[in-house]
Amino acid sequence: RRSVTISNPLGEDTSVMRTTSLPSMMEILSKNYNNRMPKAYLYELASEYLPAAEDQLPLEKKNVTIGLFGPEADYYVLKGMVETLLRQLNIGEPEIERYTGLPFHPGRSARLSVNGPELGVLGEVHPQVLDNYGIGVKCYLAKLDFTALLGSVLPEHTYRELPKFPAASRDISVVCDEEVQML
Repeated sequence: RRSVTISNPLGEDTSVMRTTSLPSMMEILSKNYNNRMPKAYLYELASEYLPAAEDQLPLEKKNVTIGLFGPEADYYVLKGMVETLLRQLNIGEPEIERYTGLPFHPGRSARLSVNGPELGVLGEVHPQVLDNYGIGVKCYLAKLDFTALLGSVLPEHTYRELPKFPAASRDISVVCDEEVQML
C-alpha cells in the first residue's frame, strides 16, 4: 500500500499517515472488547491521507467511520444507522450492491451509492480480521465518504401551507325506522 511518509516521526509506528480509517476503529473496538465492555457503538469523523504527485501535498479525505459490537448489534442495526444518517441529511434512497473487499465478510457487506457517486461501504468484519485484533464477537463497520455525503444532499424540504379549513372526520350514528333498507 502506498502511503505518505512523515519526515520527522515521533516513533517508528507513527512514521506513515493512515490511508484508511478502518484499522484505527478496529483498535478502538478491540480495546473496548478486551476491557470487558458488553457493547460498543462508536463513530469517528476521520481523515485519510492519500499520496499525490512528488511535489504536491497528499490528498486529505474525510470519512465517517462507524463501528459496533454487542448482543443487539447486527448488519441491519448498522444499516439502519446509516439510513437514518442519510435521511437526516436529506439524501435520497441509497442503491445497495454486494461488496467483497477486506476487512469485510464477503457475503455480509455492501457498497452504497446514490445516483452514481459511491457513498461508502458497510458490513460484518471478516472472522480472520477479528482474530487479528483479539475480538471474540461479531463486529460491524461502516465507512462513508463525508465529501460524497455532502455532495449528495438534496435541496431543502419544501413545505405546503396548512389548509385554512382542515379536514375533519366525524362518526355519526343515525337511528332509522325498520322500513329503511340498509345498503
